[in-house]
Amino acid sequence: MRFRYTEYEMGRGQVVYRPTLPMTLECGSVQIPVIDALVDTGADQTVLPLSFAVAFGFRFDLNHDGEKCHGAGGGHFRVFASPKPIHFILEQEGSRTIRWTGSACFTLHQPTILLGHKGCLEYLDIGFHGKKKILEVHQAA
Repeated sequence: MRFRYTEYEMGRGQVVYRPTLPMTLECGSVQIPVIDALVDTGADQTVLPLSFAVAFGFRFDLNHDGEKCHGAGGGHFRVFASPKPIHFILEQEGSRTIRWTGSACFTLHQPTILLGHKGCLEYLDIGFHGKKKILEVHQAA
């Protein structure tokens, strides 16, 4: 499968391109379509917004559950491990669907979906064609 990087307007006429994947996240009978999940090779874990946990029916005590996570730039934020596996579905017309089951964490402080190594990238072989702004994705053998 090949996907174009997603274009983001940053204001003042600036545009950036980020490697993202459109996918569906599933847990139980709930499916959440995602347009632009960021492929983050520097992320140790796959991190989803806490609103996804709510949609999946998970509940956390925001003051007592979870653990501190270190983010890029030295910041800290609290993450909550999914109590159940998450199913990831990557589809593209004309290609075989790629599916895997992995782990994910949820957080209040990260609106962007980060596809990190644990739970996601460990199941894929991805080629970055930066100049062409294309991601090439295959299921890992």
